[in-house]
Amino acid sequence: MIIRFIVLCFIVALTGRAVNAQDAPDVYVFRGTFFPFILEQDDEGVPSGLSVDILNRISELTGDPIVVKMYPWTRALQMAKVGTAQGIIGPYLSAEREKYLNYTDTHFYEDRLVLLRRHNRSISWQGDFTSLSTYTMLAINGWAYGPEFEAALPFLNVEKVSTAELALNMLCKERADLVALNERNALFEMKKEGVLGELSIMEPAFRTVVGYFAFSRERENSAFENRFNAALTLLATSGEIRKLSANYGLSYIGPADE
Repeated sequence: MIIRFIVLCFIVALTGRAVNAQDAPDVYVFRGTFFPFILEQDDEGVPSGLSVDILNRISELTGDPIVVKMYPWTRALQMAKVGTAQGIIGPYLSAEREKYLNYTDTHFYEDRLVLLRRHNRSISWQGDFTSLSTYTMLAINGWAYGPEFEAALPFLNVEKVSTAELALNMLCKERADLVALNERNALFEMKKEGVLGELSIMEPAFRTVVGYFAFSRERENSAFENRFNAALTLLATSGEIRKLSANYGLSYIGPADE
């Protein structure tokens, strides 16, 4: 409660600063790609999803105008890397990305990373990647699958593809044996394509990860990042992120639940 009160006071001070500023506030552009429930857009290109709800609340708290734009994931990452975007939506943590991104102090969603196979194909899996060396596996270009997966790559036959939709399509057509995805994307694509009866999610998950907002180191702005982090922390500790997540059928374990 003490921490929450301190954060709230900080937000109030920051909000007053933004509202009372004589000069027009900067517009901060966050870029991302299609992540089911996290970031989507309608037929007119209007973005929506959990991340947009949270960014709107942060904007209300700090007074900082925030705009969301959608791009292919590898392009969005590159734009953050070179500084043509202030921030990026949803990256998992990785040592490589930390070279060009400042991650927020807290995450805003969680994912289980899993393997998928065709329902009629028996493949033994106990969590050891070396047991899969004889199979062809698809992974999504630009995704961070974690150190265990990266360490196993020399022993695996992995092909990178551009989207989860393409990966599942190739799996159904027997052009691969396995697909590495997060469970959220997997279930969304399986339902959308009507292949829930054709594909199976293999247990155990090989990693549980969390997703963040992050800022481009090339566009580093400590004042904005501090305001953003304070607002995000307030939303997490107050339980508001958990409530917003529930609107999309997502669970969230954050500071309010610890």
